[in-house]
Amino acid sequence: MRMHLDLNVNGIRLLECQPVALLPLLWSALLAQHLGLGMAEAGLVLPVSLAPWWPETAASLPAWSADPQVIGFCQSLVLLVGVGG
Repeated sequence: MRMHLDLNVNGIRLLECQPVALLPLLWSALLAQHLGLGMAEAGLVLPVSLAPWWPETAASLPAWSADPQVIGFCQSLVLLVGVGG
């Protein structure tokens, strides 16, 4: 049994596709939503996790955080790739 997604507004067919065809867009939207958190705070995992026990060692560990403009660009790029499917 095959399912079709058919979107009609006032008798005008706006979208007709199989629901599976929207999966890349859904996946890219979810990735873009979480990409900001990953790029902004993932580089701080080592120093933050060691700070309670060894603060002097935690200060010397590498840490990075992406600029908000870079995060926005990467999120836009991920969405464009998802639209392209």
